[in-house]
Amino acid sequence: MAKTIQNLNSIYTIFITIFLFFFFFFLALANAEAHRFSKPLSPSKHGLKKEKLSHLHFYFHDILSGRNPTAVRVAEAPTTNTSLTAFGAVVVMDDPLTVGPKLGSKLVGKAQGIYASASQSELGLLMAFNFVFVEGKYNGSTLSVLGRNSVLSEVREMPIVGGSGLFRFARGYAHASTHQADPTEAVLLLLKQVSEFHTANQDLQPQALQPVSSPAPLSWCKPPPGLLKVNCDAAWSAQRMGGGVGWVIRDSFGLLLCAGGQGDLHGSSALMLELLAIRHALSECANFHLTDIIVESDSQKGILMLNGRAIVDSDLEGIVFDIRQLVASLSRVSFVFAPKSCNQAAHSVAGFVSKQGVIMFGTI
Repeated sequence: MAKTIQNLNSIYTIFITIFLFFFFFFLALANAEAHRFSKPLSPSKHGLKKEKLSHLHFYFHDILSGRNPTAVRVAEAPTTNTSLTAFGAVVVMDDPLTVGPKLGSKLVGKAQGIYASASQSELGLLMAFNFVFVEGKYNGSTLSVLGRNSVLSEVREMPIVGGSGLFRFARGYAHASTHQADPTEAVLLLLKQVSEFHTANQDLQPQALQPVSSPAPLSWCKPPPGLLKVNCDAAWSAQRMGGGVGWVIRDSFGLLLCAGGQGDLHGSSALMLELLAIRHALSECANFHLTDIIVESDSQKGILMLNGRAIVDSDLEGIVFDIRQLVASLSRVSFVFAPKSCNQAAHSVAGFVSKQGVIMFGTI
């Protein structure tokens, strides 16, 4: 009898031991499950279906100047203003996305985020932004882009790294190209500007204003401190009876602040377009609130007219009147003749926009 009871106690002890072992084992498993870093999910429960490939096409308007810019500079490095590529500049954007190339066409969304000049040797931007859509079934959905934008390349590819809404778990790429722009000519224009910049920087001191009667310099000269220099030129075609105008604004360090122009202008003479170039440049100076400037043009007759040293032709009186009205709205404006060798950057812009329309290089 005693032996039977002893055997039962042994079986009971083994049973309790096994029970406690499995109890703590499964308890440990349960705790591990509760504190797991990740776990698999069912794609169907989260609305994931078979992947679909979509193609979106729209126009991206990055407006850097004027009364209503959509992109503004918010930060820069100590050396940004002396860098040919504005290296270190950071811009925040809220750019419209439209169905057509015109800003007034149907809005489909916004490009919101930042870009920064990240190259010291070329115009290369680091882009980090979202396409925020507001149209149709895509309303409220976004695509996130993070990549490099080599501005002067014909086509730039940037990766799409994610999205939200209908674009949740999105991946892909974005191709960007400049509407109606010739990247080869844009590079040529940049190289000519760089060449003039380095030539001017060889001078140790800013050059004094050159009167019309003085011997003209052979290369572009920096303006005195406190003044900006605006170079203007035109590209006129007798066959087309018109052409384009261009202007370039630089400071007393020789730094390119802004450049632009307009193509497809009508004019009965090269002189008319030269004066239109000056009028366009002064209008932009007024928009940018640039009030102390030296205007250079390689049209000697036009400069003589504006300085009151030559009779204004009857067909040019309206343009000259407009220029004088603009001058009255500014603080200090001087008109100086410059030979073509000192006006190459503006000449390149004029030739470029005469083919392509309005274009901007750089910002204030």
